Amino acid sequence: MLHRSLPFFACLSLTGLAFGQTPPSPEAPASEELRAPDTATPPQPGPLPPPAPPAPPPSAPLHVAPPHAPRQAPPHVAPALPHSRLGHHRMRMHAAPPPPPAPREGAHVHDGFYMRLGTGFGMYREQLENDDDAGVHGGDVSGSTIGLASVGEFALGGTLGRGWVLGGGFYTATLLTGDYSDDNDSQGTLPLEMDPDRRDLVVFGPFVDWYPNPRKGFHLQAALGLAALTSRNGGRFDDDDDGYEAFGAGIVLGVGYEWWIGDEWSLGVLARTQAAGLTGEDDSDVRWIHGASASPSLLLTLTYH
Repeated sequence: MLHRSLPFFACLSLTGLAFGQTPPSPEAPASEELRAPDTATPPQPGPLPPPAPPAPPPSAPLHVAPPHAPRQAPPHVAPALPHSRLGHHRMRMHAAPPPPPAPREGAHVHDGFYMRLGTGFGMYREQLENDDDAGVHGGDVSGSTIGLASVGEFALGGTLGRGWVLGGGFYTATLLTGDYSDDNDSQGTLPLEMDPDRRDLVVFGPFVDWYPNPRKGFHLQAALGLAALTSRNGGRFDDDDDGYEAFGAGIVLGVGYEWWIGDEWSLGVLARTQAAGLTGEDDSDVRWIHGASASPSLLLTLTYH
């Protein structure tokens, strides 16, 4: 009976050995030299391939957005003006103001109607002599007067062409204070009527005024006309029949510059020379010759042109 049980126990032993062995892991396979040969078991297949990595957890299904209409650019909006703080005050940067309106056509151009007023001061000089053949005043008299005069002018005209003005003017020089002195060759005595407190030299006649550039203020003027020399005593004209008067011809020359103060108005300065040659007779019917001038003179002018 024992010999019948041996095969059964042998099978159990082999089965126990088979189950007692640990299969080699895929990461660390056992070395072939360390493994004991197993002749009692059938050959085992080679090492199994490594297991596949675990699948990722399921995620939410992807949704594809429907196509949209093309985006339009927003309307242009002017950028906001920057602000800054300076101390406790808020300062806003403003855009530049619009340019001033252009002057109307014809403004700041010397053309059309012309009017000028002027006033100032100048040096007065007068040379006089007589022809006293009868010796009424004790012989020939000659001398000169030098003093300070106020000068003025009033002129009206119109523009003939580019920068050229033609018109009529009234030019004055009034002696304010002066001293008379006899020449060395004077023989007689100067009558009182020939040396009054005041005297006026006036030139009246046509003039021409030229602006080389009608848009600028530089100009040259000239006038030629009748001249008169009259006496004033006590600050008023000597209007009696015995008052002394002399007449002749006069000339006025000037150069000046003006600055625009309006579309047609300009303010300027004028350097002027006024001279005249005159003759007259005193109460004794003695003939006198005068050479009078107000030069140099400086005037402040106001012109509408």
